[in-house]
Amino acid sequence: YGLNALSFYPNHKNFNLKLSNLYFKNKEYDKSDSILYRLRHIYKYDRNIRNASAEQLFFRAKQLEEEGLIDEAMANYDSAYVLNPKDKSSLKRMVNLHIMQKPKNEALYFINTRLKKEPNNNFLKYKKGIVFELFKKYDSAYYYQKFRKIEDPFERNEWNHNLESLEAQQLKNALAVTYLKANSDSVAFNTSLASLNYRRKEGKNTFGVDVNYAARKSGTAVQGGLNISRIFTETIYADAGFLLGSKFFPKLKLFGNAYKGFKNGYEAQVGLSWAKLQSDQNYYTLSLGAAKSWEDIWVNGRLSLMNTSVIFYEKDATGELIKDIDGNFIATGPEENFFYTNLMVQTRININAKKDYFSVIISGGSAPFDQQLEYQDNTYLNFSNVMVGAGYKYNMTPRTALHIDGTWINFQSNQTTLNTVVQSISYTNQYNLSVMIIAKF
Repeated sequence: YGLNALSFYPNHKNFNLKLSNLYFKNKEYDKSDSILYRLRHIYKYDRNIRNASAEQLFFRAKQLEEEGLIDEAMANYDSAYVLNPKDKSSLKRMVNLHIMQKPKNEALYFINTRLKKEPNNNFLKYKKGIVFELFKKYDSAYYYQKFRKIEDPFERNEWNHNLESLEAQQLKNALAVTYLKANSDSVAFNTSLASLNYRRKEGKNTFGVDVNYAARKSGTAVQGGLNISRIFTETIYADAGFLLGSKFFPKLKLFGNAYKGFKNGYEAQVGLSWAKLQSDQNYYTLSLGAAKSWEDIWVNGRLSLMNTSVIFYEKDATGELIKDIDGNFIATGPEENFFYTNLMVQTRININAKKDYFSVIISGGSAPFDQQLEYQDNTYLNFSNVMVGAGYKYNMTPRTALHIDGTWINFQSNQTTLNTVVQSISYTNQYNLSVMIIAKF
């Protein structure tokens, strides 16, 4: 009927608008736009035609966005906003697309350009604060995000808590106190561990001090160390440190990790570490990881590859090492190389505006010789090592948080005795429960 009417009255404005609207409802946006484009040039100041064109361009932009054609979508949003600046929907979509799909500096430039034209636009100021938060410039993020206007009282209270969290992010110091209780099928390895971790931010650097204290039935041990992390660019940061320990801890451990961020919330990680046990046995570990972030979900996977060389020594009936007449320990054979792997996947899910989160972790693979299982002779966990765990972080205030984690590890290992072949498969369970309190000041 629309086409038939136009065959008699081809220049009738209302018939053309009706037909354009029909094409629009059928999602034939190109046909709709061609009619409106011609009408805009004939009726340059007709507000109805301009608004109809803006609406048609907006929905076509949404379709392009869904198809992944981001640049084309933003061009249509921009045209829609020019035609009808009173409707802020297109502007909001453009800003959000820049934040989600473009580099942070490009998003900030776009928002600043728009703010020059609309200096009193509170939405633009708020979104500028969001970009500053991505830059980790929390003082600027706090200043601009205060411009967000919320009418609902409940939502406004939650938002005020978010602003307080941004204030807390500006604090330079953080202190974490942790208590961990580990129970195992091996009574000798029922362990308590207390940790004190201090961090201080200075510009792009964060300096840290760690102290760990362990207690078992067989004695106590202490471990301490220093570390530093640094932000090099918007997408690259790294950390490194060392730890010195006694008895149950490695004698010395050196580590370093580098991280690289990519578009759409992806991040890659590579790490190296070297540990020397109290027995002077060396462990070299390469870690390769990847992470993905959404608005309220973070998922991380990491593959660890470990290598070590071992010399076995003879023991007497009491388990003591036997020496020869020159005072040297007697080896049972030549030095052997061992290679181990482990794959870990973990996720964190924010459950509210305070960013309290629930976490889950799963890992599996082979594991190296573990002195925690010293009741078995020459035990190598070279068959399986499976861990599952869960945790919860509760932000009591923007400056204090409580973090509880629990894990269960199941070891399946080959049990051997001196100068014999494998006798049996042994299973060992270990249960860890830790409580951590974090305070910023």
